[in-house]
Amino acid sequence: MATLLQITGLCKSYGTQSILRDAELVVNERQKIGLIGRNGAGKSTLFKILVGKEDYDDGQVNIPAGTRIGYLTQHSEYTDEESVIDFLMRSSGKPDWECGKVAGSFQIKNELLEAKVVSLAGGYQMRVKLIAMLLQEPNLLLLDEPTNYLDLSTQLLLE
Repeated sequence: MATLLQITGLCKSYGTQSILRDAELVVNERQKIGLIGRNGAGKSTLFKILVGKEDYDDGQVNIPAGTRIGYLTQHSEYTDEESVIDFLMRSSGKPDWECGKVAGSFQIKNELLEAKVVSLAGGYQMRVKLIAMLLQEPNLLLLDEPTNYLDLSTQLLLE
């Protein structure tokens, strides 16, 4: 089984507050790992470090060349005026037909593809973000609060 990610001795602090201290982690293909902790424990910070949006103080993060990380954030990545299909095409670089095909598997079809993302209910906005991430064909998913706003059927589809 190939290694997708390895963290050794990872440290991150904000001023005097230590968020990560000598963190160790190895993620191999086909593993499912849950990261659980209270608010402010460093879960989102770790994800941001792994995708290069945050620096760390010490340690090593090894992401082999074949690893394609998909990162589902808690925050919006679309503009107020962007339609679902426009956002999916922009974020994935894929043509409209391919975006529509994947969106259809999440029950986002026809008029929903032309709707502004911001006009959709929270659960549908989360579906759109999931679709955008999956269109990038990642082999390692980092899901920050992935079940927020998702109904049971969408959670099962995600699994």
